[in-house]
Amino acid sequence: MKQRLAPVPRIVPVLTSLLFLILLPSASTSAQAQAGQPHTVHNACAANCVADVTILHSGMGDTQARYAFDGWFGSYYDLAGCDDPAWKTDILFLIDIIGDAVGAPGAPTMQCWQGLAAQASLCSDSCAEYFVEDARYAPNVKLSLDQRSPGYLEATLDNQSNLAKLPELQPNAYSRQFHLKTYLTYAGGESLLVNDTPMPSLSFPNWITRGGIDICIAESGFDSARCQISSNFATPSIVSISVDFLDGILYDLSGQVGDLSDTDGSFSQIGYIRLLSDGDRITIAQGPYAGYALVKTHYLSSGRHAVQLMPWDANDRPVTITNHECTNWLSTCWLTGVRHETDTYVYALQGPPDRALAGNYTVEVVADIPHDKDIVDNRASYSYDASAITGLETGAGGEAEGVEGQQISVTDLPVTDLDGPGVYPASVDQAALGMLFRLAVPDEVSFMFVRLVSLDGGQYDAFIRRGSIPVPDFPVISDRYHCWAVSDAAYAGGCPFSNPYPDDYYIFVHRWQGNGAFQLGGVDGAGRHAHNHIHGCSQPDTYRSVRSGG
Repeated sequence: MKQRLAPVPRIVPVLTSLLFLILLPSASTSAQAQAGQPHTVHNACAANCVADVTILHSGMGDTQARYAFDGWFGSYYDLAGCDDPAWKTDILFLIDIIGDAVGAPGAPTMQCWQGLAAQASLCSDSCAEYFVEDARYAPNVKLSLDQRSPGYLEATLDNQSNLAKLPELQPNAYSRQFHLKTYLTYAGGESLLVNDTPMPSLSFPNWITRGGIDICIAESGFDSARCQISSNFATPSIVSISVDFLDGILYDLSGQVGDLSDTDGSFSQIGYIRLLSDGDRITIAQGPYAGYALVKTHYLSSGRHAVQLMPWDANDRPVTITNHECTNWLSTCWLTGVRHETDTYVYALQGPPDRALAGNYTVEVVADIPHDKDIVDNRASYSYDASAITGLETGAGGEAEGVEGQQISVTDLPVTDLDGPGVYPASVDQAALGMLFRLAVPDEVSFMFVRLVSLDGGQYDAFIRRGSIPVPDFPVISDRYHCWAVSDAAYAGGCPFSNPYPDDYYIFVHRWQGNGAFQLGGVDGAGRHAHNHIHGCSQPDTYRSVRSGG
């Protein structure tokens, strides 16, 4: 389940973005950007400094900082002719203005940008002279894993947890937009990118985020220039995200493709192949497989590198993936494009259980932020064993051995629809595999929690998946689920979903021990806002009693 990021106002402050882009041609990464030390970018520090000196005033109390901003706005902003629509609407126009402002005779608008450029120069010196070079003004984002399983994780990123650290490590700048990248490593081999999600800029707690924007709107109105400028800084300092990367296991595609003689790698041994030359291609036959093509490009003239992750799905039709590059001066391609070398990695992360590559997998999640005071807590990782997940062992002949247990498919079970939020006692027949429920989640649900409770002291499992039936090969648990909850006499487990997609959620409950009496509670399927969360509380008027057939 991927979390939908709600639309937010322009999250990169106009002034900060402006000065960052102005100074970009001379940007350089500090030599201190080593493991366990800050990543610092000089121009980012200088731009953050200008934003702090003119607007944020992070070293002051909230009231004093607000008065300082009001004083700057009522004097410099008005007197220097800064009241231009470009502050709020057209960043490219702003760049043109400040570019023309250097050395220009003094029209009022030119005076405004000349003054800001002068402040940027002072800030540049201040950043360079700081005892940790260029770390004077920077975010300090922390990444925490809230839930982890094969193919799925939930993470929280915030720019406020480190406020309790030493002063030089406390966040005092916005993160700017960045990417959250998830990598999968099989058996200690190469890390493969399996998700790349753009993230909004995270604020740090300051007078604007602590109610200053509300005061401004009450005093001056939202349409005022004063509030329009400060509203660019009124963004969250914490955000949660869910990442879905299919089954989280590599699958052997050898039998699904044709001749692999011109490729590098091995589907059966390392889980992927590489297309190296222009025109190299691979066709995956129609079948129950899906995965990604990772395109790595090196632009020869600039030396720049780029990465693009493209999903593919062969369930409904064959898929052809082709590697495109332009390296030959004698070719006509460089006349219409940029010369580049490209390698395309192809791998499957969904397929039949008997084609899964058994072994150890490691997932690493990285908040890729160029300018941060401490990158150690910008990443987190976890590991799992594919053999334990799939329930399959490979015999000497290379075929999957049979798994003892019931052979009835979960897909053959009748589906019981849940009406929405409430508590649902249920009874599963002793002869049945389990029970299958469906919950229709509408739009605008901010939070959903599904709780499993054993009513007879027995052991129960609940598997939940959005859009399709979970663990269809049960009792082989092929990790085709988004959450797995367990319950017994001493514990009641549950599954939280933040900002769930509007879709059908299927819940399969299996009884390992007991008489068959369990309860699903805290099911929030109603369109509710953030303050109307249900956490499994008892609601007699919404009780529904259900029982499975034989």
